[in-house]
Amino acid sequence: MPTVVPLLVVIGIRVGPGGRREADHPNWALVLLPPPADRLSGDGTQREDFTLGSWHYDKCCGHDTVTPDSPLNTQRGVRLVTPEFAANALVVFPATMSILTEAQWEAFYDNHVRGHMPENRVNIEALNALKVELDLRTALASPAPVLAALRAKIAKALDPDDAEPGIRADPLRRWASFKTAQSIVIPP
Repeated sequence: MPTVVPLLVVIGIRVGPGGRREADHPNWALVLLPPPADRLSGDGTQREDFTLGSWHYDKCCGHDTVTPDSPLNTQRGVRLVTPEFAANALVVFPATMSILTEAQWEAFYDNHVRGHMPENRVNIEALNALKVELDLRTALASPAPVLAALRAKIAKALDPDDAEPGIRADPLRRWASFKTAQSIVIPP
């Protein structure tokens, strides 16, 4: 089970080639690497070895949006990193980084990172195939037990918590299910 902390980063804007605005991510090379034994992956010689996955960006407030939490020309993003890496990053970037509690992270993840996503994944092909099969079997006057079995299969396909292809709960939509699926631990 990886033990990580949610490191909130306020990402500014810099002017890139041709005057183009670009996200000004932190220069991770300035962050002291923790001991290799604390790594999540790799051999402990790269900063990515101490992070779990990639950025989790605030999808509600981009660089051009103004909110109390995200002023103009800033965007918030979170990296899940080892506690040791987070401590080292805070020394270098105290003004633009902070560690979220798990409750803060859960609210940010559910409402800002994944809030725009539907609760369920819909397999249109599977549902259409079941509908076509039901329509054809009904038109052909299939036996009642065959139609009953097909209707039961359709009911299962419409249940997001059932394994039958159709509508499935998105395991990444909520932090609680993502955390469980990835066996992540966030210390208190």
